[in-house]
Amino acid sequence: MSRHKFKVPKRNADLSLHETSNGHIIVPEGFDHSIAYWRGPLPKNKTPAQYDSEEDLMVLLDRLAACSHRNERIRCAVRAVYVAAHRDAALGAPMFKLQDNNSLNMKIRHFHNELELAVDRHCLGGIYRSKGAIELARSGGLSKKTVHDEHTIPVNIVAGMILTNIEKFTLPTLADFLLTETILTIVSEEEETTVLNLARAYSDDQVLQTWSDEHPCYHKGSSPGNLTSLPFLRYHKTDLKITSWLTGEDIVPDRFTLAQHKAAVRKHAMFRWETYFPETAVAA
Repeated sequence: MSRHKFKVPKRNADLSLHETSNGHIIVPEGFDHSIAYWRGPLPKNKTPAQYDSEEDLMVLLDRLAACSHRNERIRCAVRAVYVAAHRDAALGAPMFKLQDNNSLNMKIRHFHNELELAVDRHCLGGIYRSKGAIELARSGGLSKKTVHDEHTIPVNIVAGMILTNIEKFTLPTLADFLLTETILTIVSEEEETTVLNLARAYSDDQVLQTWSDEHPCYHKGSSPGNLTSLPFLRYHKTDLKITSWLTGEDIVPDRFTLAQHKAAVRKHAMFRWETYFPETAVAA
């Protein structure tokens, strides 16, 4: 199969991918894959609030969950990840370079953008925030040049987990995985370049490293749904201080489990797969 960039379809293009009743997708021969890759223009907030409080986040999450247009965009973003993963799995290798907009890695990043986690939107949908990011928000210093959407579980690992477990995923279960197990922490650029660059090890047999593309609890072959895993363990042994904007809880990286995270976010419709695929039951 030749490598090429797909054309962007018209805005009114049919986004359906011939879903079956159990949430799997049948991709017909000759299907225009550019439809699955289209995300559409992200509405710009030209005057974002400089003070982003806990209450502001709650309002934002409720509004997003109630917006049928945004729900369809998220639904489409999940489909794009699904199709890209099946494409790469069939090829046995990534079809595109990691930074190409059509790569599986970028489709995962595009999904996160739909949750208002893009830096050009000041990461206003961010649940987990570092001390530095909170101080910037309260001082009016938020900008796309001062904050970073740090993938707590690196994107390359998330992509690997999807590929490894590709046959287990339907659209709803993939949506659940993306919504509740792929976590971002909003940090300041200063923290990104200083605090997170500290070389560290989490066991005696590990070499010192910065863990920029690796995680002590996850690898590309990991299975989803390990509720006892510690998603924030990458930040242990650094000075990064993290607070949950949903609960006000300070995160202890070597104690806070995936189960605690999932329990907190699933209280909100924004992070429930049923919001986007209400007509489909999760396959047993």
